[in-house]
Amino acid sequence: MPSCIKRLDLGGRDVIDELLKRLMERGALSSMNNNDNKNMNHYYQCHDQVKKIKEKECSIMKETPRMRSHQCDDMMSSSTFNRFKSSSSFKQYVLPEGGVLQLCERDLQECGEIMFRPERFLQIGTSADNLTGLRDLIVEAVNDAAVDCRKDLFGNLVLSGGNTLMPNMTDRVSMEVIERVPATIRIKVVAPPERLHSAWIGGSILTSLSTFQPQWITRGEYHEVGPSVVFRKTLV
Repeated sequence: MPSCIKRLDLGGRDVIDELLKRLMERGALSSMNNNDNKNMNHYYQCHDQVKKIKEKECSIMKETPRMRSHQCDDMMSSSTFNRFKSSSSFKQYVLPEGGVLQLCERDLQECGEIMFRPERFLQIGTSADNLTGLRDLIVEAVNDAAVDCRKDLFGNLVLSGGNTLMPNMTDRVSMEVIERVPATIRIKVVAPPERLHSAWIGGSILTSLSTFQPQWITRGEYHEVGPSVVFRKTLV
């Protein structure tokens, strides 16, 4: 079902970038110019450390925007960032070299919202300006399938990838999709323990099947047809 394949060009790096931006805005990290070669090593060191913070400390907000009050929803906007800055609770994070960062717990939750509401975070006019959030992407993908398959697909939503390891992701995806489908549709979101490597595991199983052998692309085919041979042999 090629028409059901959807893509969201957002991932773990975007969550890390959002958290890094918030830490810099709060003064937890020194500001830097990404175009300045003298500061690039410092930037990459900060990015690597923020990646570890994201993996250890970040979580997904359980409530959907509809479930949150208008006031709480308004706090998601970067334009109102300073209005609630002083009211946020903080936690300490000890760096490997012994330094201590003061992390805003609200930031640790809200940076993951970029996957659900990218339009609230990305700059207007960028190539990612028209990105669809994760909820709408799931619903669109299922609705593009045959009508008699949709109920089964909504009942078997499987999470995979590093971002899905963040706490509350399973509950949030379930609640988001429930808001978009009829009440008669049963939603079930599955989060396998091995979901960090699910794509690789699935790929290894698929390529080991005898029925997959005709889909292998030879060097000769690639040189003759070019990159488009991938779509010709795999998405038919």
